Amino acid sequence: MWNTDVYAPHVPEIEALYQSIPLLLHVHDGTSCGIFLDNPGRTAFDMRSRTDVFSIESKTGDYDYYFIYGPELKQVISCYTALTGRMQMPPKWALGYHQSKYSYKSEEEVMALARAFRDKRIPCDVIHLDIHYMDEYRVFTFDSDRFPQPRNMISELKKMGFHIVPIVDPGVKQDPKYPVCREGVLEDRFCKKLEGEEYFGDVWPGRSAFPDFTKQETAAWWGDLHRYYTDMGIGGIWNDMPAAASSDCGIS
Repeated sequence: MWNTDVYAPHVPEIEALYQSIPLLLHVHDGTSCGIFLDNPGRTAFDMRSRTDVFSIESKTGDYDYYFIYGPELKQVISCYTALTGRMQMPPKWALGYHQSKYSYKSEEEVMALARAFRDKRIPCDVIHLDIHYMDEYRVFTFDSDRFPQPRNMISELKKMGFHIVPIVDPGVKQDPKYPVCREGVLEDRFCKKLEGEEYFGDVWPGRSAFPDFTKQETAAWWGDLHRYYTDMGIGGIWNDMPAAASSDCGIS
């Protein structure tokens, strides 16, 4: 339980990829239970060293865990999601086949892909756009050379039965001429160091600032920025760093 996104190389030998959810599900003789370890640090679930004992080991932090009794597996999952948060029910089209890769770099490529799906009669409801649709990875932009008419593209794809879902990364390129960066600095929307100055880190756009989502005002500001997409007719967002809300459930 200690994973990362290793950009290069993505090969089978790289085991520590993306994220782990420290939830153990146990089913025996028709009875189910779960143990959720509330610890984001390096942990290990050992299910095979001994025949009579499972063990959970943590390298750091406290052993805050929740035992969840079913007896049905669906009840265990229901209580687990009540604890960590549940997403809203998705639209029906979101349950269809989604086509995504790293990456489609032009309108021509996207339209050729869509026509190929229809010509070959392969069902597909959604095409995802990875980071290359943006202007130098500036979030809430389309590259004017490679995607000169995004509204027309989205409209044409809708007529063909496709939905477009663009990736949205919360790394805002440091550029005083870039409205999102300028607004974020002037309105105090970004994470700051202890000394009070903005924190910048290197991600896809290069040197970037990061919205401080611990502030409700920042969350509302960031949400309103998504009108850039919805006004174009986009009905879904590929949020690269989701968060979960909490709620009550009968869990010990």
